[in-house]
Amino acid sequence: MVAIIAATALCMLSACATAPHAFSSDPLAIMGGDASWYAVVPVSGNKVLLEELAHNMDNPQSVKNVLNRTNRIYLSGTLLQDESSGLLPFKILATGSYPKSMASIAFSSSRGWEKQGAVFGSVWFKNGYFGAAIPRKGLVCMSDSALMPGMLENVQKPFLEPIAVDPLFRASVEQPDTDSQITVFISEASYFLQLILGSNITFAAQNILITASPDAGSKGEDYRVGVRITLADQRNARALATLFRIVLNVPIHIENNTLIVNEQKMTAKELAHKFYFLYL
Repeated sequence: MVAIIAATALCMLSACATAPHAFSSDPLAIMGGDASWYAVVPVSGNKVLLEELAHNMDNPQSVKNVLNRTNRIYLSGTLLQDESSGLLPFKILATGSYPKSMASIAFSSSRGWEKQGAVFGSVWFKNGYFGAAIPRKGLVCMSDSALMPGMLENVQKPFLEPIAVDPLFRASVEQPDTDSQITVFISEASYFLQLILGSNITFAAQNILITASPDAGSKGEDYRVGVRITLADQRNARALATLFRIVLNVPIHIENNTLIVNEQKMTAKELAHKFYFLYL
């Protein structure tokens, strides 16, 4: 669902070009510190995967067109559905060649968007549950409509304290756009493990880091996917390792209190399917 929303809104900007946005502050500070998970998705090197995801969306060709104008996508969200909408709250930040002047055209009333006026100097638009804005040249914000004012406030006044994430994820956020590794950081690790294992067993998991890197020479058609699960102590790591071996049947090893799923090879199509299964 998140990818579909993002692609649909971004497609409205696919015919417009301007200089790419360059962050002068931490993009996670715009997302805020209340998410269950964060992800960074560089477009470079991942077009085959992203186009595979586009196949299940409305107007996939428009999605492919907009990818040519997008450098990087940052996402965050929760693992619990919103009680009123039944949807999973999310925030999306996309950088690329998007002119600020195109917001009123991209998010026009003929497409179902309602202009909400200025919040912290940025006009934003609402379409039912969803909100969108182009607060700066080359920068697109999207989220639940209820979250949009806070997100725009963060654009103008980002958090001064760094958002607490794994250092390996922080490093991926700070990589140049030419880096192709997709990285997902999950802070609500115990609940996520219950979801994927289909078990009510609770492990003292602190966080999960998932990486997906296109294989060199594969032109983005093959990936190496790795998972690191940091637990409270080695006892919990050994217990989870036992369950993983039984339920998931994947090669793993333990380093101190971290369970590491050895890198698995996947095609872009297989990885796209797993992304849909887990969240979309």
